[in-house]
Formats: sequence, C-alpha cells, structure tokens
Amino acid sequence: MTVLKICGMTDLGLVKLAANRGVSMLGFILVPSSPRYCHPVMASEYIEWLRVCAPATKSVVVMVSDDPDEVRSAYDTLRPDFIQLHSNMNATTFNQLGISGLIKVFSVKAPLKESDILAYQADFYLFDTFKAGQSGGTGLSFDRSWLPLSVMPKTIIAGGLKPEDIPKLKSEFHPYAVDLNSRLEVRKGRKSPARIEKAIRFSYR
Repeated sequence: MTVLKICGMTDLGLVKLAANRGVSMLGFILVPSSPRYCHPVMASEYIEWLRVCAPATKSVVVMVSDDPDEVRSAYDTLRPDFIQLHSNMNATTFNQLGISGLIKVFSVKAPLKESDILAYQADFYLFDTFKAGQSGGTGLSFDRSWLPLSVMPKTIIAGGLKPEDIPKLKSEFHPYAVDLNSRLEVRKGRKSPARIEKAIRFSYR
C-alpha cells in the first residue's frame, strides 16, 4: 500500500491535522533559504509532538548538506524518524553516516540505473525533479518511467505532485510513498487545510 508524505510543514496546527487524519510521514525543512524553512527549535517541537501524540506519523528532517558531521549533529539533536538528505556525498561517505532512517534524494533529469541507486544503503529513495540551483520544492514533474521498477518498494515519488496525481501513481508504479508539497499551498510556505484534506482523500482511493 502506498502511503502519503507531506513535506514543508511549518505550522503545528497543520501538523496535528495531518497526523490526526493518518498522513504517514511529515517533512520539516532545515534549509534557511527555503520558503518552507522550519527553524530547528520549531522542528523539535513538532517532532516531539508526533513522538508523544501521533507516533504512527513519522517525522522527516530535510537537509541539504555534504558535511557528515552536520548531518549527524542534526540527527542527534532532533531525533527524527528519518533524515531526508539532498547531498553530493558519494555512496561510501553516505553509507558511513551511521544513522538509522536515511532517505537518499535523487534529483532526476535522465533515466536512472538500479545499481547507481542501490549503491546508497538508504531506508528509502526519494526521487524529485532536477532544477539547477534548487534542491526540491520546484513544483515541476519528471518522467517517472525513468525510475527502475525494481526499487519501487523503497521509493518515494515527489516532483510537482497534486492530489489528483496520487491514484495513477499508485496504480501504475506502486511506490512506497508519494510526497506532496508545493501543490498543497495557498502561498509559498503556507499549506491549505482543505488541500491537505484533499490529498488525504485521494490517497485513500
């Protein structure tokens, strides 16, 4: 069964809404340049609320970093369920992070080889659209036929998804999760409760 991930959460009320309605994963972006930036103090509050009040909804800290020590420090400080890492680390460095709950991000601009993906020993692989100078949150889609079907059980598909896209992705590709972000917003950094509810409805179809 494909689950729903919502990224770019910045408001505790919406965190509670999504968790109470059964969203499986919620992402908090620790990138100051992002319009969806979540300060680590606030991210810590949201993660703790999920841990205590809604443990079935997993917390995901989103980072852009090539520094293993920075990644480990964020994990040790915040203790999320997952670290979603946008990084140019090679597979050897990535595999030596020693962190449980790693999501390796691939920015897709051409067909991917299974061997290049599996070289990274991650819990999940997230595929988003490549855009020069930007790590995620582009609102743009990519050709999903470029993804090897063999990795779908550990795949999270992102890239400009709207709620109406969910049933087709589930039926055609059977990924572990679909990841929605910008298409749930009324403006950059502010998600609509109604659009979150819509995504949840489509994820149950």
